[in-house]
Amino acid sequence: MRLGHQAGDRTAGVTLPLNPLSSILDPVSFLNGITALLIFQLIGEVGVHTLSLPIPGPVLGMFLLFVPAGIGVIVHFDTLRGQ
Repeated sequence: MRLGHQAGDRTAGVTLPLNPLSSILDPVSFLNGITALLIFQLIGEVGVHTLSLPIPGPVLGMFLLFVPAGIGVIVHFDTLRGQ
């Protein structure tokens, strides 16, 4: 009798990774994430300086990063609730 899933099992056509942290600790994935954050920080800095806003550039950058994600969750809330 097995409880749970073992690494490498195929469940519903999905292969579970041998090491769950491997995708998180992947250097390329990590660099892509850091690069995205720095790009949004730069966009925020440029926006703050261009519009003379009294907020820090990184705050505007993070706002620009997370607003589309929040809107997507709200738009698809019924679908997400059903799952």
